[in-house]
Amino acid sequence: MAILFSQVTLSNEYYGTTEFLVSGYPQDADDLQGWCAFDDYMDEVEDSCAIDVHVEAYLYGEGETVTATPEEVAYMMIRMNWDPEFLGDHCDGEFLAEYQRDIQRLIQQEDAACKENLAEYFDGSNAAVAKLKFVQFGTKKVDGVLYGCITAELTEPFTEEEEAEFKDWLEGQCSDGYGEGLEQVAIDTPDGDLYVRFWHISDQYFLLNSEEFNDYLSDIRMEGLQ
Repeated sequence: MAILFSQVTLSNEYYGTTEFLVSGYPQDADDLQGWCAFDDYMDEVEDSCAIDVHVEAYLYGEGETVTATPEEVAYMMIRMNWDPEFLGDHCDGEFLAEYQRDIQRLIQQEDAACKENLAEYFDGSNAAVAKLKFVQFGTKKVDGVLYGCITAELTEPFTEEEEAEFKDWLEGQCSDGYGEGLEQVAIDTPDGDLYVRFWHISDQYFLLNSEEFNDYLSDIRMEGLQ
């Protein structure tokens, strides 16, 4: 049995950010009401304030998917307090893996609408711009977990400084550029509307090159053998 729960992040420039877990995959504010962390935060916020809401779903376990009970959510909070890497190491991505084709189809639709190579928008140094030929968003499933995967075609390798420029630009594309347009379109699933986001405010977010990602996977696999 795999239990479904979500991490919710609420943020506002004046009232700060709070993160908490809830059962299932909430679709709107009504699904969050009654959770103490949500109610406490909203009690402090003025009605006219805009709140940024990010929801990330997780599965814990294997087999048939069921919605986590409040008691199971409380247990997940305890695990998170014990181990800050718990969600990323044990849960992240499995919920999304079954929707890889749907997500990839959405990306293809976005690419068709854009009709331009994203590399043309790269505004790094002249040397870095000259090396970048092509940029393509996509997904990659590894060990049953779905990751965002961005492919870059270069004429020759970036220097360390150029790669840092490129990563900074990519993060901007994920949060406010290409990724912002992508996350506006819902994917219909049996669990509700699914919105794809390549960036979010969390310590679990990372942007790695292929070598760094392989090292990351090796570390996870080694931990799984311990």
